[in-house]
Amino acid sequence: EMLGRHEDTPKILQALTEAVAHYYTSLSCALHLLDGDTLTLAAQSSLPSTLAGRIQQLATSNLDAPECVALDQKSACAMGDLGQVHQPWSVLLRADGAQSVWSAPIFASGERPLGTISIYGLLVHPPSESDIEFLQTSCQLASLILEQHQMNEELTHRAFHDPLTGL
Repeated sequence: EMLGRHEDTPKILQALTEAVAHYYTSLSCALHLLDGDTLTLAAQSSLPSTLAGRIQQLATSNLDAPECVALDQKSACAMGDLGQVHQPWSVLLRADGAQSVWSAPIFASGERPLGTISIYGLLVHPPSESDIEFLQTSCQLASLILEQHQMNEELTHRAFHDPLTGL
């Protein structure tokens, strides 16, 4: 609906994270966009401020971070109990209040990575199969939003620039 009204992409992504967090009342949601070799937090809902600060920017080379693992493996990464995961990044997440995290990649239709959506639990919360399906569906919706935004920018550019002269 927001796409049809041509609302700003950041506003639509924020609404998506809020909808995901609302679906899971005890969980928080974050959406990162890929910018070169960095995942940058673009929208979030209900994240504790210390956790939001920690995940503001993530280098994709940090293969401890669930978001980076999901992007690297091109599939969902679920850590239902961070206390059982003995990696540096999980210790940092636990220090910021997260006890579980599920992350899935967002891909454009041509399999080009766009970012990730992650769900953080303040309690131990292993995801069910339907939880992972919901996360992946949210990623598909984010992909449509981002592709629509990119297409609108390209159409606007073409409308105001001469392809022959570049003016």
